[in-house]
Amino acid sequence: RMSSLAGRLARIFAGTGPKVRRTFAWSLHRVLQVAAPPSPFSDARLQFVPVRIEEQERLALLDSGAQLNLLRPGALDNLSYISLRAPEMSFAGVQGHRSAVKECVLVPLELSEGSTEMVPFAVTADSPADLLLGVPFLRQVRAKVDFGSDVLQTRNGVLPLVTRAKALATVAITALGDAVR
Repeated sequence: RMSSLAGRLARIFAGTGPKVRRTFAWSLHRVLQVAAPPSPFSDARLQFVPVRIEEQERLALLDSGAQLNLLRPGALDNLSYISLRAPEMSFAGVQGHRSAVKECVLVPLELSEGSTEMVPFAVTADSPADLLLGVPFLRQVRAKVDFGSDVLQTRNGVLPLVTRAKALATVAITALGDAVR
């Protein structure tokens, strides 16, 4: 939530002068420009769900219109997953572009503390995100999306929905707080 980010900033900058705050604002602007170059996800309405795969934090694009969970090749390098038999399969995207599925995999996604789901993904080079969670995932976890509160309610808990810029800002603020201490 934005109020928690503001509170963290207030604690970090307590007792600092305006020059420090201006320097931070400029630095954060540069971090966001470098870390978040223009992409198909620059639309603020797109929502991401933070997940963990073997202790690695990831942002998964939430797409309630996708009929498959998609994964880019290489997104799971050095991580454990179960490879399923690769079907001879392709799918059509929004504009009708055909995409080949390289393989199907089961990936253990930790959604919240103590809640892990084995999620099936189709691996394709044409995935718009490293991890895209579509209708199969939403059904599997019995999801209810609350856009008013920016949360995804699942059968095992509640996950925050975040925009890409907000997630990057949180990372930058956390890093700054660690550096100031």
